[in-house]
Amino acid sequence: MINKKKYLLLLLVFIFIGNVYAKNISEEKHEVNSTWYFLKVSQKDLFGNSSKDTLRSLNTLYDQVKITVDNEKLAVNNFLLEEPQICFIDYIKINQTPLSHFYSQKTVNLYEVLFKEENIPLASNINILTASKPESECEAPYREIIQNDDYLVVIDKYHVIFFTKQSEQDNKVASKEYQFSDDFPTYCQDVNKGQIFDGSSKYECQYPNMSILETYGRIKEIINDGQYMNKYLPNENTSYSVQDIKVTYQWMARNRLKMIIDQGAEKTTYLFEEKMNNTKLVITVDTGY
Repeated sequence: MINKKKYLLLLLVFIFIGNVYAKNISEEKHEVNSTWYFLKVSQKDLFGNSSKDTLRSLNTLYDQVKITVDNEKLAVNNFLLEEPQICFIDYIKINQTPLSHFYSQKTVNLYEVLFKEENIPLASNINILTASKPESECEAPYREIIQNDDYLVVIDKYHVIFFTKQSEQDNKVASKEYQFSDDFPTYCQDVNKGQIFDGSSKYECQYPNMSILETYGRIKEIINDGQYMNKYLPNENTSYSVQDIKVTYQWMARNRLKMIIDQGAEKTTYLFEEKMNNTKLVITVDTGY
């Protein structure tokens, strides 16, 4: 009789645990219902190395990736491709610690350093989004997508690729800027990287061994606004209009130039400052959003 009671008690315990586990999995699966857009590639890889060619390749590859998580479905699309859909699966969401996911404390330490350098801490608990059935899993690197607090993450060539959740319109404004050419990350840093887009963007650039004239020529070649810039750098204050866009050049000193490109809903200010034949450039973008 005692054994029978023990058996029934154990059976109830297992049923309770099973129900709690199933409930947690179900709640986790339905917690995320959103669209995520490419934010950035880590400047260094897991081992502290950085290659312009690798960064150029990864930024190009992921720039137009969108990850949609809706109910029990997960979709990855890359609009750089002729056939955008990379995968469309039923998924589950598994809660883990970084150690249980990466298996090694040494590896966790390396990722903690890498995330910190990108101003995004590695969370103490992460979620893994993966196929509910192994036979339908996405191809690498989307086989296991990591949710790290407010970011989705995939790992490619030991670099961390960050995705952020935002609306279609916010993404359009945040990424419009600056479809800069491939060498932009070499000279410039996004001051607001990792922060929620609030209608303003700021970049600081350093051009060693370049005068204002040389920096102006380089910038004209690599930004969308270059089409509105004067072919030759004016040596005096001036302004003109291109259709409804107003362009202003203001020399604040012999070594300081402010250039403003005002498109109404968006105004971009370029502040050049030359010192000892090195030029610092600060780019500020203000939008109406």
